[in-house]
Amino acid sequence: MLSLRLLTIPVCLLAAASTAMAQQLTLADATARALEKNHAIRIEREGIAAAAARMSGALGEYDPQVRFDFTTRHSRDPITSLFSGAPTGEVAPTANSFGSSLTVSQLFKSGAVASAWTAASREGTNSSFSWFHPARPRPAAFRRRAPD
Repeated sequence: MLSLRLLTIPVCLLAAASTAMAQQLTLADATARALEKNHAIRIEREGIAAAAARMSGALGEYDPQVRFDFTTRHSRDPITSLFSGAPTGEVAPTANSFGSSLTVSQLFKSGAVASAWTAASREGTNSSFSWFHPARPRPAAFRRRAPD
């Protein structure tokens, strides 16, 4: 009877050890089982993914920015005097203007901003009383002198 007990103890230990080895879980399996039963763990896992997405989005502040503006205007002002300056056959003079600008800017991690811009515009009218642009007097060196 003693020998039977001595024989059954190692057999039971061997069976328990083989069962324990067969039931070893990997970390992924244990996490999957925990997620199936615990919703708080699933919420925390999504919170980590959301934080990683916010960090990635925050780096977008350092992308270069390009801005292009284009404006156009066509106007016909009402007549306010006897001398409208309108071309023959028209009631009032018209004015046209076009403008555009391009800006490129870059924010750096130090907080500095570098930007470059350019702009162009053109204005025109068919009024006979408007000044040519730029409307400024000629410098004295280029004025004609009256003959003596």
